[in-house]
Amino acid sequence: MEINFDFIDSAHVGRPRDEIRNTDFKARKFNSFWQAAEETPRCRAFMVVHHTPQDNARGLEKGKIIGNNVNQLRWKIKS
Repeated sequence: MEINFDFIDSAHVGRPRDEIRNTDFKARKFNSFWQAAEETPRCRAFMVVHHTPQDNARGLEKGKIIGNNVNQLRWKIKS
Protein backbone atom coordinates (compact mmCIF):
# COMPACT_ATOMS: atom_id res chain seq x y z
CA MET A 1 0.00 0.00 0.00
CA GLU A 2 1.41 3.36 -1.01
CA ILE A 3 0.95 6.15 1.50
CA ASN A 4 1.04 9.68 0.16
CA PHE A 5 3.53 11.74 2.11
CA ASP A 6 4.76 14.98 0.58
CA PHE A 7 8.40 15.74 1.29
CA ILE A 8 11.33 17.66 -0.13
CA ASP A 9 14.76 16.11 -0.56
CA SER A 10 17.30 18.87 -0.16
CA ALA A 11 20.26 16.62 0.65
CA HIS A 12 22.36 17.96 -2.24
CA VAL A 13 21.39 21.63 -2.08
CA GLY A 14 24.50 23.76 -1.76
CA ARG A 15 26.80 21.36 -3.59
CA PRO A 16 28.91 22.95 -6.28
CA ARG A 17 27.51 22.84 -9.80
CA ASP A 18 28.36 19.67 -11.72
CA GLU A 19 30.09 21.15 -14.75
CA ILE A 20 30.64 17.77 -16.41
CA ARG A 21 26.90 16.99 -16.49
CA ASN A 22 25.94 20.69 -16.79
CA THR A 23 23.55 20.56 -13.83
CA ASP A 24 22.85 22.31 -10.55
CA PHE A 25 21.76 20.47 -7.42
CA LYS A 26 18.26 21.55 -6.47
CA ALA A 27 15.68 20.46 -3.92
CA ARG A 28 13.37 17.73 -5.23
CA LYS A 29 9.70 17.49 -4.21
CA PHE A 30 8.04 14.09 -3.97
CA ASN A 31 4.48 13.05 -3.16
CA SER A 32 5.47 9.71 -1.65
CA PHE A 33 8.50 7.64 -0.75
CA TRP A 34 7.55 5.30 -3.59
CA GLN A 35 7.75 8.17 -6.09
CA ALA A 36 11.29 8.93 -4.89
CA ALA A 37 12.21 5.24 -5.02
CA GLU A 38 10.98 4.90 -8.60
CA GLU A 39 13.02 7.92 -9.70
CA THR A 40 16.29 6.59 -8.29
CA PRO A 41 16.91 3.82 -10.87
CA ARG A 42 16.10 6.19 -13.75
CA CYS A 43 18.61 8.73 -12.44
CA ARG A 44 21.24 6.03 -12.06
CA ALA A 45 20.59 4.94 -15.66
CA PHE A 46 21.18 8.50 -16.90
CA MET A 47 24.45 8.59 -14.96
CA VAL A 48 25.49 5.25 -16.54
CA VAL A 49 25.95 3.57 -13.15
CA HIS A 50 26.35 -0.19 -13.47
CA HIS A 51 22.80 -1.38 -12.85
CA THR A 52 20.55 -3.38 -15.10
CA PRO A 53 16.75 -3.06 -15.28
CA GLN A 54 16.51 -6.41 -13.46
CA ASP A 55 18.62 -5.03 -10.58
CA ASN A 56 16.41 -1.97 -10.35
CA ALA A 57 13.18 -3.98 -10.39
CA ARG A 58 14.46 -6.32 -7.68
CA GLY A 59 15.63 -3.39 -5.57
CA LEU A 60 12.22 -1.71 -5.77
CA GLU A 61 10.52 -5.02 -4.92
CA LYS A 62 12.69 -5.54 -1.82
CA GLY A 63 12.38 -1.89 -0.84
CA LYS A 64 8.59 -2.17 -0.88
CA ILE A 65 8.77 -5.19 1.45
CA ILE A 66 11.07 -3.31 3.85
CA GLY A 67 8.84 -0.21 3.76
CA ASN A 68 5.74 -2.29 4.52
CA ASN A 69 7.55 -3.92 7.45
CA VAL A 70 8.55 -0.53 8.84
CA ASN A 71 4.99 0.77 8.47
CA GLN A 72 3.71 -2.17 10.54
CA LEU A 73 6.02 -1.46 13.49
CA ARG A 74 4.41 -0.21 16.68
CA TRP A 75 6.25 3.01 17.36
CA LYS A 76 6.45 4.27 20.93
CA ILE A 77 6.14 7.97 21.61
CA LYS A 78 8.31 9.18 24.46
CA SER A 79 6.84 11.99 26.49
